[in-house]
Amino acid sequence: MLFFQLVFLFMVGSVGGWVLELFFRRIFSSKKWINPGFLNGPYLPMYGCGTLLLYGACFIPLPRWALVLILIVALTLLEYITGLIFIKGLKIKLWDYSRQWGNIQGIICPLFPCCGAASRRGSCTCCLTRCTPRRSGRGATCG
Repeated sequence: MLFFQLVFLFMVGSVGGWVLELFFRRIFSSKKWINPGFLNGPYLPMYGCGTLLLYGACFIPLPRWALVLILIVALTLLEYITGLIFIKGLKIKLWDYSRQWGNIQGIICPLFPCCGAASRRGSCTCCLTRCTPRRSGRGATCG
């Protein structure tokens, strides 16, 4: 049952991230409708992995501020590793932060993790407040 829950969370995160990126690119970036992913469908697996990281944080017994800090670093690292895989391995550059201040190889920059942290703070706080691990060690209860 836990496997199906994780697959469901991964799919919700992947599709939700695709929708978020689609509207971000339409409104702020290129001003037109562009498929933000590399797949033939509404999926961004990087967001699915990020969703699983957020879910996994429910089980780490640390203060909330430490969890939020760890998640910011982990999600930024996920974006960096994903960017490297696409640039070096697949020869595709799906995003480019090279014009942003403080960017690292055009893959990540300080502005977007800070903006993401501000938006994730609400979802992290909601997730970490509402989700408590079950005593049986299988999954989490939210409520």
